[in-house]
Amino acid sequence: MTTAEARAAQFVAADGCTDPSTVVSCLRGVEPYAIANKAWTPNLVAAEQQVVISGATAGTPVLPVPPGQAISTGNWNKVPLLIGNVRSESKLLSAFGHFDMTADQYVAAIRSQFGANADAVLAHYPASSYPAPFYALAAVGTDSGNACRSYWLATRTAPQVPTFEEEFDDPTSPTLFGFQPPGIDMSNAHSAELAYLWNFTLGDRPLTNTELALAKQMDRYWGAFAENGDPDVPGQVAWPKVTTDSHPVIDFRPTGNTVSATLFPAEHQCDFWATVEPTA
Repeated sequence: MTTAEARAAQFVAADGCTDPSTVVSCLRGVEPYAIANKAWTPNLVAAEQQVVISGATAGTPVLPVPPGQAISTGNWNKVPLLIGNVRSESKLLSAFGHFDMTADQYVAAIRSQFGANADAVLAHYPASSYPAPFYALAAVGTDSGNACRSYWLATRTAPQVPTFEEEFDDPTSPTLFGFQPPGIDMSNAHSAELAYLWNFTLGDRPLTNTELALAKQMDRYWGAFAENGDPDVPGQVAWPKVTTDSHPVIDFRPTGNTVSATLFPAEHQCDFWATVEPTA
């Protein structure tokens, strides 16, 4: 908490807001891009940006305890939960400074992040199995972070509240406008599903008719969930909830939505990642 408060003070000072009595109004007068440029995550953006802002901070009235602890103790706002990810989430984050990495740089990055477990990770995700080392790094980040952690979270919440899990998987989805590293396929990365759910204006192209059909289906699922806590929609592929006996995940694809209790953890190698923890 003390560290977070110190970083917050450093962050607002970097934006020119040093008076605690006017800091909110001061920040409202700063251009959004300027605020964003003051925050960075190590190894992801330019080194000249100096204030590390990373993750939620527990110990405040808004978040009194870490989410994992709250769920483990059953002391949280128990409402139906819809959780999921995009098939290649980490392609977006991995692209910062890494889209043109070499095989040797990939190995060095994995060794730095996973220490004693690096050889096992490299054996499961050899650079030679991917079109470029960048994609191997993105697969490691997606599976170890977003995908399997969402899957495990759903397992923990299902005994407490109605829990539904999904994965968005359109391998040719629009990318973010202006965010296309040379020679890299950025479809199906973090944020790709937003164009299908909202009036999203940051895509590099409009949705095709096939993608619009998928978007309509997703809108209906999300609308049903918002209305009654259950995303199931008559006339669409049934979306069953996660239970203690079964863990179905619905896969949203332009070629047709499918539901499986085994495909998701197998594709993301969740059994393997259950045995591995990063060291950095």
